[in-house]
Amino acid sequence: MVSSLRHRNYRLFFFGQLVSVAGTWMQTVAQSFVVLDLTHSGVQLGLSTAARFVPMLAFGPVGGVFADRMDKRRVLYLTQALSGLLAAAFAVLVGAHAITLGAVYLLAVALGVVSVFDNPARQSLIAEMVPPRTGRTR
Repeated sequence: MVSSLRHRNYRLFFFGQLVSVAGTWMQTVAQSFVVLDLTHSGVQLGLSTAARFVPMLAFGPVGGVFADRMDKRRVLYLTQALSGLLAAAFAVLVGAHAITLGAVYLLAVALGVVSVFDNPARQSLIAEMVPPRTGRTR
């Protein structure tokens, strides 16, 4: 993996994704705290977390087919922009003290749907950015 960092495009992608994925997980943790603050219910916490990941379970293969047939960079531009907009909506609602449990569920499902298309496109783009090693044996 370290040898892949020699490629400029992969380095840019890697560090950009590092920030993006870290932000998505911070949003997921913040969502959990918001649900606990609103409901004080472990059941609601579990359901809100499930809402984030059920779209991937249900529609993951569709996202993979879509990523194989579309321009992966454009898919990632769109999914990353949508993820940012969802994070901004979450931040505004929390900051304005207007967040409701329904809004948390809606945002969680929406982020899950975006992930259905983002994850396979991101993973398959990596293979296209870094050429395979040739002529080297251990």
